[in-house]
Amino acid sequence: MSHLRRPRIHFKGTFQTNVGTANNDDVLPRPAVVDTASVTVHPPGHIGDEEFRRWMEGQATAGTSARPGPIRAGWNYYGDNRCDFINVMVTAVEPRGGPRIISAQDDPLVGAQVQLGLAVMVDLDPKGFANTQIFADSLDIVRDGGLRFGGRPGRFHSRWLNWTRNLSVRGFGGASAVFQASIPNSELDWELVDSPALERFREDVGSGGGVTVRFCLYLLGPRLGNEALAEQYRAGEPVANPAVGRVVGTLGVWRPGELASVAMGRLLIPFGTVIGDKFPIALGSAVAGIDDDAHCVTLDLASTFPEVDESASKVPLGEAVLQARNGTETSEIGPVPYDQTTYEQTAGVVEVPFPPALGPTIAASELVLLTEHGGEMLVEAPVMVESDDRCVYLQQGESAMVRFVALARGAPLAEPVRFLVMDEPGIGAHPPVVQFPETIDVGGGTDNVLTLQAANPGCTVIRLARSPGGRRLDTARDTYISVRVLPTDDYGHLEDDQLTFPLIYREVLRYYHLLHPTMSQKLDLSDEQVVTAAAEALLRRTDPGNWHRARYMPRTRDLSAGKRRLLERWCRKVMGSS
Repeated sequence: MSHLRRPRIHFKGTFQTNVGTANNDDVLPRPAVVDTASVTVHPPGHIGDEEFRRWMEGQATAGTSARPGPIRAGWNYYGDNRCDFINVMVTAVEPRGGPRIISAQDDPLVGAQVQLGLAVMVDLDPKGFANTQIFADSLDIVRDGGLRFGGRPGRFHSRWLNWTRNLSVRGFGGASAVFQASIPNSELDWELVDSPALERFREDVGSGGGVTVRFCLYLLGPRLGNEALAEQYRAGEPVANPAVGRVVGTLGVWRPGELASVAMGRLLIPFGTVIGDKFPIALGSAVAGIDDDAHCVTLDLASTFPEVDESASKVPLGEAVLQARNGTETSEIGPVPYDQTTYEQTAGVVEVPFPPALGPTIAASELVLLTEHGGEMLVEAPVMVESDDRCVYLQQGESAMVRFVALARGAPLAEPVRFLVMDEPGIGAHPPVVQFPETIDVGGGTDNVLTLQAANPGCTVIRLARSPGGRRLDTARDTYISVRVLPTDDYGHLEDDQLTFPLIYREVLRYYHLLHPTMSQKLDLSDEQVVTAAAEALLRRTDPGNWHRARYMPRTRDLSAGKRRLLERWCRKVMGSS
């Protein structure tokens, strides 16, 4: 149950992401300038490459009678996809079997810095919204005097995307999302100095598989607004425009058999709304874990309760209460604190104690969260189904097996449950990106595996549903995965004497030179002499063995195997090796 069971280490601070936005293609005119499926770019009017880059810095309706609109390249043309923690510190420690520690006087782990090493944020589908990933080379907790521990986590996946997290902030700045990954024991390093809490945490981690890291990002917004950024571009300043916001997070023990990128438990999904001053107010999803030894329900509310405005004060919904309901019988478990202070101190993780006698009732009942002003706002889903294969990359013609885990009331399913398998309406391409069976059975001794066959280049979202219907993806309650199929790009027919730089630039490098100009600030991909001198480095940085590392090129992970082999052949040719 990862962080849904003690011990836990909580942290908060500032998050910054410098994602590039030119490949989003949500401002550019039709027909598409950026072809995500073929990973190509088609400048309008056959303009030259450098003219195209200046055109991308311009505003969408510039030169017309209409008011200038958004910048064609989006809000961060010069982003390098880096992301980072800024002034992130441990706020509290919850040891197993002891009181919460919130002061450095009680343990030096409180106040220690939480650092994200070299890390990049990447969307599997740059035109989508439900498949953001973070590749990080390390996550560490450090403090002067020698206290340190950390290691290299796996891939972080976004979950529980909540578009109504803030009532006053519009767009993605008013949304929140939860990211989780795990660090296996083999990747962990420890250095302990006078921290009993960290020593106890290390002992608990040693009996498990490693450490889980779960954090929530919210109130993210670009540093510069549209007009200010356009003015910088007109002045000839190629500025980056990272988005900055808030982060709260928790470290827990990754226990044997648990998924690495999501905490499985009892899923509570949105049920009711309450009308506020201007908008209907709904809650985001929550996950509950039952600890019968400690006699408490642990709720992960990281992306659940909305906030009023940029101050991050929680919307006052009155007292919140967790109940257990079995038919017409209802038992109150206890109050649920959700105020801003509690949220920021324990990163949205709250414990609701219950008397031991109530344990069997909770196990046999559905969980319901009510608020004083909204009534029933979250109700437990009958089944929680998730997968670590959240974002799947395939080459055209390849297949993949996606494995799911299913729980009902927090326990494995005794009987299999059949789900319909469908691609997301409006996202799935025709012809289809992937082929898949119409149904999948999960739980009850089944293999829980969905087989995907990559059919055509492109991106799609595959979701599991209990009943047919054409509704759009609901990120608060649906089980889904994202799939990207990269084209075959077969250049095997080319002879070595045909491997010229103009060919390599046109087929491989030009896309990144035009859409990710910050790359060319460090390595001009249009300059044959520069690229030739960097051939060895390009081989190393595009090595598939480094795909999970933050330094892998391209950071967007959209280089097909065929194009990579073509680039490799050219690099080895100019390096003088066979």
